[in-house]
Amino acid sequence: MSMVLSRLSLYLALPALLLGLWPGGEPDQRWILLLLLGLLWLGQFVAYRHWIRTSRWLLIPTGILTLAIIASFLIAEDWVSVDLWQRWLDLLPGHWELFHSRPPILALCMTFGLILNVLLLSRLGLGSPIILLLVAMGGAWLGYRSLTPPPEYASSLNGIPLPMLAALGLFWAAQCLAIFPTLRCYWRRILPPLLVGGSIALLAMISWQEQRQTDNLRLHETTAGEGNDIATLMASETASHLEAMRRFTSFWNMLGHVPTRSEWEQQAKPYHDDFGYFRNIAFIDPDGTVIRVYPLRGNRSVLGTNLYSASSQPREALDRPLIYGIEGQTGIVDFLQGGAGSSATCRCAMSSMERCAVRWEWWSASTPCSVRCSSRRPTRIAQ
Repeated sequence: MSMVLSRLSLYLALPALLLGLWPGGEPDQRWILLLLLGLLWLGQFVAYRHWIRTSRWLLIPTGILTLAIIASFLIAEDWVSVDLWQRWLDLLPGHWELFHSRPPILALCMTFGLILNVLLLSRLGLGSPIILLLVAMGGAWLGYRSLTPPPEYASSLNGIPLPMLAALGLFWAAQCLAIFPTLRCYWRRILPPLLVGGSIALLAMISWQEQRQTDNLRLHETTAGEGNDIATLMASETASHLEAMRRFTSFWNMLGHVPTRSEWEQQAKPYHDDFGYFRNIAFIDPDGTVIRVYPLRGNRSVLGTNLYSASSQPREALDRPLIYGIEGQTGIVDFLQGGAGSSATCRCAMSSMERCAVRWEWWSASTPCSVRCSSRRPTRIAQ
C-alpha cells in the first residue's frame, strides 16, 4: 500500500511541475529549478522501475550541477568572485544574471538531498531517514519564506513559486512512503539517533538563518547610511552650483542686452573652469534657440538648435525657466551632443527681458555637464 501511495505522489508531482511553466515573475529562476526537478522526477521514476543504472546516469550529473550552484553561495568571495561567476554565466546562451537566475539555496539543498537519497536507494544504513528529515526542515523554512513577503533589503530571491514548492513536497512524500515499511520495523533503533541528529541540524539551521538575517540587516543599514551621506553631499554641491548660477545670471540682468560672443565667452569661461564637469554654458533666445555657447569645441552641434524642436529636450523643462520663471530640476534627459544627465534651473530677471533662467545639466562624476542660460519674455499665461 505504501508503495502505491509513493508512486501516486510521484505521479502527482509531474502536473505540479508543469504548472511551474506558467508565466511568473522570476523566469530565469523558474527554468533552472524546473530543469533540476524535471531530471529528479525522471531519475526517481526510472529508479522505481528498477532501472538503477539509468537512474544514476540521470541523477549524478544533476547532483553535480546542483552542487555547483550551491557552491556559488558558499565559496568565499576572495576565492571565486561574483564577477567570475557572472563571466561563466555569460558564456551560456541567453542573458543570465547571477542574483536573479539561481534558485534559493534552501530549494537547491532540498533538491540535492532528494537526489542523494535516490542514489543511495533509500537505505536506512546510509542515512536515508536523516536526509529526509533535513529535507523536511528545509522545506518548512522554504515554505514560510515563499508564502510571506520578502524583506525590503533582501539581496537575492527568498522563495520559489508555489507549484514547485508543492512538487518538492510530493517528491519528499514519495520517498518517505517508500521507506515507511522499513521504518515501522526498526523505528526503536532509528528514533534516538534521528532525534539527536535532527536537533543538532535544527539548531544549526536556526543559527545560520539568524546570522544571515543579521548580516543582511547590517549591510542594509550600512548601505542606507552611506546613501544618505552621498545624498547630503550631492545636495550640498547642487546648492552651491545653484548659488553660483544665480550670481552668473545676475550679471546679465545688469548688462541688460543679449551678450555678444566675446562677452559670453569672457563671463562663461571662469564658471566653466571652476566647475570643470559642466559640458557647456549656452544662452537661449526667447524662442528657445541657442545663440551663444561656451566652449565651442565639442558643442557646435548645439549652436543654432531650437530646444523646443529637439525631441530629447522635455518641453516642461524649458517652460519652467522661460515662461513661468520658477526654479526646478528635471530627471534624466538626453544631451544633444550625446549621452544623458539631469538639469536644474533658477529664476532671474533682466532689464530688457522680464524673465530669464539659468539651466545647467550634469551626468555622473565621470561625465561632463552642460549649462544653459536661457531667457524669454513672459507670456499672458505667465502674467
